Amino acid sequence: MKNMNIMMLLLGLSGTSLFANTEIIPPAEVEKAIVPLTPAELELAGPAWDRHCAKCHGSDGNGPASRMGERLGLTINYTAPGALDGFTDEQLDKITADGIEGTKMNGFARKLSTEETTALTRYMRSLSIP
Repeated sequence: MKNMNIMMLLLGLSGTSLFANTEIIPPAEVEKAIVPLTPAELELAGPAWDRHCAKCHGSDGNGPASRMGERLGLTINYTAPGALDGFTDEQLDKITADGIEGTKMNGFARKLSTEETTALTRYMRSLSIP
């Protein structure tokens, strides 16, 4: 429920931005079969996470790592089971690449390759595997 509240808050903050035409998908409808990362994906995602994500989302994905994120409750604890169940991989790729307008979530399309963005999405999902 808390994660849904965070998603709804993000939806409200984003106005006509990224989420304006993005439907939050009920967890039951999101593909649940998560395949472990390959060594190549981990080689791409690990350094990218450390450089661009850990500052706000925590080195282990258990964010928030910043006081601002904690105070606003805007960073997701990726280690919580089902933390990303309401998002497709394509939506997570888009958020990583384009950011979320009106928030501290910057886009990284100019800093990350498509392969790195895809590996990061798989990495984020892997953090909540029990």
